[in-house]
Amino acid sequence: MKKITLPLILGIVSLIIIFSYLTAVDLSKAEVEEPEGKHVTKDEYVYKEDLLDLGYSVNEISIIETKISNINVKEYLLTKKYNNLTKFVYSPNFKIDKLDRYEDYYLKNPDYSTDDIILYVNIGLDIEFYTNIKEITNYTDT
Repeated sequence: MKKITLPLILGIVSLIIIFSYLTAVDLSKAEVEEPEGKHVTKDEYVYKEDLLDLGYSVNEISIIETKISNINVKEYLLTKKYNNLTKFVYSPNFKIDKLDRYEDYYLKNPDYSTDDIILYVNIGLDIEFYTNIKEITNYTDT
């Protein structure tokens, strides 16, 4: 019969403790995780309610969720409803910070496509000439 040494006993006890700990951690994770669906934070829920109150449909809100970050929703979309937002977000050149300008230019030019509206606003055709002048302060800086 072989002798059981102290290091062997400590090793076995250590393995039992580690196994017990890992099993307990997995059980605690299982209790916290939601089995189905997406977890909705309080901010996301509030944004959805606010967007509904502004008049966005459920379909429009789902498009907003997939195309616009929560930060941009909070910054740009919670003050008023943009009637053509869902048309604009599919354009590859869409910039949310120009949304008001897109809407205004679209109202003035309803016969233009949404891609043309976005392109023209992005290059500044919606602004009258010589109204957006910026004075140079350092003439040697490129």
